[in-house]
Amino acid sequence: MDRIVDMQIDEGDRCVHVIVELYDKGNIVLTDSSYTILNVLRPRTDKNKDVKFSVNQIYPMPPKRELPELPTVKQVADLLQVCDQKAPLKRAIAIPGIFSGALIEHALRLENMPPDIQVGDIGRKDLCAKGVVSALDTATRIAYEVRSGRCYGFVPYATQRRLDGSEVETLLEYNPCLFIQHEGGTYHSFTTFSEGVDAYYAVLDAQKQQQAALKIEKEAMKRLENVRKDQYRRILELEYSREEKMLMADLIIHNKALVDSAIQVICRALAQKTSWEDVERMHLEAIHKGDYVARAIVKLDLKNNRIFMRLREELEGMSPKDVPISIDTNAFGNACKLYHGMKAAAEKALRTGVAAQKAIKTAEEKANTTIKKVRTMVLQETAGMRASLVRARKEMWFEKFIWFISSEKYMVITGRDATQNELLVKK
Repeated sequence: MDRIVDMQIDEGDRCVHVIVELYDKGNIVLTDSSYTILNVLRPRTDKNKDVKFSVNQIYPMPPKRELPELPTVKQVADLLQVCDQKAPLKRAIAIPGIFSGALIEHALRLENMPPDIQVGDIGRKDLCAKGVVSALDTATRIAYEVRSGRCYGFVPYATQRRLDGSEVETLLEYNPCLFIQHEGGTYHSFTTFSEGVDAYYAVLDAQKQQQAALKIEKEAMKRLENVRKDQYRRILELEYSREEKMLMADLIIHNKALVDSAIQVICRALAQKTSWEDVERMHLEAIHKGDYVARAIVKLDLKNNRIFMRLREELEGMSPKDVPISIDTNAFGNACKLYHGMKAAAEKALRTGVAAQKAIKTAEEKANTTIKKVRTMVLQETAGMRASLVRARKEMWFEKFIWFISSEKYMVITGRDATQNELLVKK
């Protein structure tokens, strides 16, 4: 029915219908089991059909919408040719407002067809069309079975593990059948579909609170992990710097004569007031002549009073390393500077390690406080929702009878049988 909700209360001759019209100005109609109007919020006359919506009139229930005729194999094949080729098969063949995506996926899986395959990746679309028609036929059969009431309730759920090891259950959806895509997972089963729907919506608000709490917990732990990584990175960088300085100092000592020779050559040229450009040219000429000292110098950085030398040890497997050499001092002086820097790096690494422990401890305390606060808040809100639910569902004395509120704001009560009528008279 289009924009009309029919809610049936009780069964047989005792049942009543609350009909909510969600179009025009809206309306609420109360009828008996035969759809004779008992009360109506907004009495009116349908100007198109000359139908009266007033007490004692029959409410004109529109006929139930039948499922559409299934497409032919050719129609499906043509659809697969013109539709979005990047769309998954289950979305390309969906009939809006008729079959749910979950039902379409279930029907395709029954035909051993991958529901998530892109249409463009399907080789033989004519063969695929036959399988799709068969799947739609299966979906139609299931839909009619559900309409007839031959169904149960299935609510698949996912579990997430909290930081304390406990698990949080998240209900995903509710279905009248156990679809293939959910058979291998976890789910709750119910004897009726209505029970499944009730179970899903009963915990929906609490579930949202749990998900929000989990998100905050994960963010708090992510911040803590980032602090740990940052502190660990700093310590590693200092340790690497210390090892680098030690290696370069050892290389200078091992190649002391070569380093001193290079320093003397450069200092002698500069003492003769040779320009930096000429020093560069002289260096290149010496390299071409095969001078071993010049070949060891890989870069001149005279602006900063240093050169870079490619030094190596005699040990096998050790690759050469470019080491900055200050021309203000000799090889021993350069090594001493690096050893002092190594010692300073070691001391800084020690201080950083102590500071890192404090920073991590502070971050842990902050994360634990945040998590504890969030969990307490969720427990309080959940308890409040449960209390509200209990209060909302507390049965009033008149609810055991048939009752409604009239347009004049009077409560109208009648008994369900002779015994209840006697009780009403006594009241």
